[in-house]
Amino acid sequence: MSKISSLTSQVFFLLTFSAIFLGCQNNNASGVVDSVTPSSATIDTMKRDSIASVSIAPLRIKEQNGQCTLFLSDEIKQALHDYDSTFQIWKSSDFVKSCDGNPNYYKCSERQLQYAVIGDFNGDSIKDVVVFGRNRKQSLVLGVISQNDTYQVIKIEELPYMDPKKEYIDDKNNIGLSEILNYYDPKEIPSKEKEFVFKYDAFTFGIYGKGSAIFWYENGVFKSKIFSD
Repeated sequence: MSKISSLTSQVFFLLTFSAIFLGCQNNNASGVVDSVTPSSATIDTMKRDSIASVSIAPLRIKEQNGQCTLFLSDEIKQALHDYDSTFQIWKSSDFVKSCDGNPNYYKCSERQLQYAVIGDFNGDSIKDVVVFGRNRKQSLVLGVISQNDTYQVIKIEELPYMDPKKEYIDDKNNIGLSEILNYYDPKEIPSKEKEFVFKYDAFTFGIYGKGSAIFWYENGVFKSKIFSD
């Protein structure tokens, strides 16, 4: 009787141990799936989602009471710094206060400032920006274009170094830069320029009232043509 009891106890112990062991395996398996480090594919997806949500919102021009302020995302700031750590974007105060006697010659908006234009230049539904500024040697117009999960900086125009305190247009008392950026809606191309069929946003750059060039992004580069205001 004692042998049967002992055998029964052993069988019960083995069955109990097996059940616990198998249960632990199953629980551990589901726990690992829930807690393991995401795969590279998952990380890439998370990174894309994170960058998309961060990059789109902060890049903006805020207009309030006729004054406009440019806000760049951290990714765009970093891209510009990596391209040229000495590059600085001009400020509104660096530009002439009037042109042809008109103090309201330039109207800023959520799309444009004298030194910045926001648009989707490559058609990927993510906002890009073109900025006008200078480094220690020259003035530059740079495009910061979204490329997958990052931004690419493209040199668009290279000009001599400018000093806003010495530049003027027509009137030596009207000190400041006169070269400006303007957003250009591809849907508003004048009839005489219909040979240009822009798929995405474009912009102009030049001296107010004295002609400018129109720029558009195509096949990885910005192209341009002289364009009358």
